[in-house]
Amino acid sequence: MVLDSFRMFDIGPFLDLAAEEGWICDPWEFEFLIRTYPQGCLVVRETGGSAVGFATGVAYCKSGWIGNLIVRKKFRRLGIGALLMNSCLDILCTSGVRTIWLTASAAGAPLYEKLGFRIIDRVARWQLNGSLDAGMGYTPSELEIHELLCSDRLGWGDDRSLICREKARLGKLIRNDRSALVIHNTGSRTNIGPWSGTIAGAGDLLDIVLTGLSETGTTYLDAPAGNSAAAAIFEAKGFTKGGETLLMYRGAAPDYRPDSIYALASMGSIG
Repeated sequence: MVLDSFRMFDIGPFLDLAAEEGWICDPWEFEFLIRTYPQGCLVVRETGGSAVGFATGVAYCKSGWIGNLIVRKKFRRLGIGALLMNSCLDILCTSGVRTIWLTASAAGAPLYEKLGFRIIDRVARWQLNGSLDAGMGYTPSELEIHELLCSDRLGWGDDRSLICREKARLGKLIRNDRSALVIHNTGSRTNIGPWSGTIAGAGDLLDIVLTGLSETGTTYLDAPAGNSAAAAIFEAKGFTKGGETLLMYRGAAPDYRPDSIYALASMGSIG
């Protein structure tokens, strides 16, 4: 077994393994990670070159994220997951980030607590029947992107322009004077996020977005449970809540304000 870089040709095998576990993942995320932060994208390979374990990490400004940690079933309990996790931690700590985030299942949380992670919130997955029309938005100006970045920074306490700009490039940024979000179509499903702002503008903005709802596909978003006002809005608009994961961090306590966050930028693995 050897620790190696997660490469573009590893995306397909990862997605197949993730699907077996019931994860919702899309190729764009790994293309983004490999392109922008390749040092944090890792696999463990057999001698013949096939990847048997995967993990990704990404550094923003003061914070970083670890996600997509998965090992093929026949290779579990051999220390591969620990090797990947510790390697990602070393890379992010060396990069200078002060806070490292991840999401974990209830069963996995004790393992991360042993590594110094603390639970700060829960992340709920919400879904709505029907997909959204990403063409209903417009190409955002630099000023509009700046407003998205500012509202995102208010919620997470960090400059996360790397992922926010990527989502605005791939999807459509829609905003009003109090809230901003990105909708991103990935085939038969739509992801809403990042989405941040104030309660006064959130419901009105979602009304605008849902005018483009089709009868096919599914729309997903991951939102902090700490934003109870968001949950009330989602329920009122017909969303149903699925599972929850635990939001955890290690290192410096973040300036985290969940009441300003209505959706993560991704499905949990890169914030």
